[in-house]
Amino acid sequence: MRGPKKHITLLVLLIAAISLRAQDGAISPYWFSPIFVNPAETGNFDENIRASAIYQNQWLAGAETFTTSGGAAELSFGKQKTESGYLSLGGAVIQDKAGTTQMGYFTGLLSSAYHLKLNRKNSLSAGIQLGWTQRNMKTNDLRWDAQWNGIGYDPNLPTQENFSAETRSFFDGAFGLNWQRVSSSGLEYKAGYAAHHIMQDQTFLREGNGRFLMRHTVHGKVMKSFGWADISLYSRFMKQGGASLYEFGAMGEKRIGEESKFTNFKTSSAILGGFNFRWANEVTPFVGFEFKRSFTIAMSYAIRFGKITNHGGGNALQINLIYKGMLKSSRKRLN
Repeated sequence: MRGPKKHITLLVLLIAAISLRAQDGAISPYWFSPIFVNPAETGNFDENIRASAIYQNQWLAGAETFTTSGGAAELSFGKQKTESGYLSLGGAVIQDKAGTTQMGYFTGLLSSAYHLKLNRKNSLSAGIQLGWTQRNMKTNDLRWDAQWNGIGYDPNLPTQENFSAETRSFFDGAFGLNWQRVSSSGLEYKAGYAAHHIMQDQTFLREGNGRFLMRHTVHGKVMKSFGWADISLYSRFMKQGGASLYEFGAMGEKRIGEESKFTNFKTSSAILGGFNFRWANEVTPFVGFEFKRSFTIAMSYAIRFGKITNHGGGNALQINLIYKGMLKSSRKRLN
C-alpha cells in the first residue's frame, strides 16, 4: 500500500502547487491593490502617499485554509508641481500559505513608474517591478507509510522519504503600461497591460526545465461622477500558459458630509459598495467606508461556485485597509 499512498500524497502537493500558480490573481476585488495588478499603477492616484494592507482567508468550507496577506507603500514626487509628468516609487510584500505543508511563497518587490502628462486630459504611464521570491513547504507534519508500525501511526519512525529541496529563491520582474483619460464631462477612462514573471525560469521547488510561465494582464476602468454618487466599472483578463481568467466588477461611492467651506482641504467621507464577478468561478460582494478621504476599510466575501467547489474550495473572506494622504497639508490660512 505504500506506493499508492505515496502517489496520493504527492498528487495533493502537486495540486497545491498548481493552485499557487493560479493564486497569482486571487485577490478580489483586485482594484483595492493596484500595485499587484500593474507596475504602471504605482503612484497613480490623486494624493502623494498611499499605504495599503490586505488579508484573505480562503477555503473556509474545508479542513485546511489558504491565507494571503500583504502590504504596500507608494510615494509620488512633484505631482502637483509639474505639467509634464512625475515619478512614483513603491514597495510591497505578499505571501501565501496553504494546508498542512504551509506550501506557499513570500515575495518582496520594488516598483517604479513614470506618469507622462500628454495633455490636459490624457496621460501615459510606464512601470517596472523587481522582486525576490521564496517558495517553500514544510514536510514535518506529513504522515508517511513507513511511519505506520502495524498498529498505528508513530511519528518517531523515519519517513524514508527524501525531499532534496523544500525551499527555492529567485529574482523576478514585471513591466506594465497604462493609459488614462479624464474628460470634461466627468468621465474617466483607464486601460492597461502588464507582464509578470519575465525574469524567472524555475519550477516550484526542484531544478528542472519547467518555466513558471509569464502572466499577461489586460485591464480597464470607466468611472462617471453623478450628482448623487460616483460609479466605476472594472474589467480584467489574465492569461498564463493554457489558463485564463476573466472578471468584471462595479463600485459605487456615495459621499457623506460636506467638504470644508473655509479651506481647500477636502474632508467628506464616503460609503462604498459593489461586487466583482470572476467568470465561472466566484462572485464577490463588498462594502467599505472611507473616512475623510484618507482612511478606507473594505470587506469582501467571495462566494465560490462551479468546478472549484468540486475540489473542496470554499468561500473566502478578504479585508483591505488603505491610507492616502499628501506630503504637505493643503490647508490655507484665511485672512
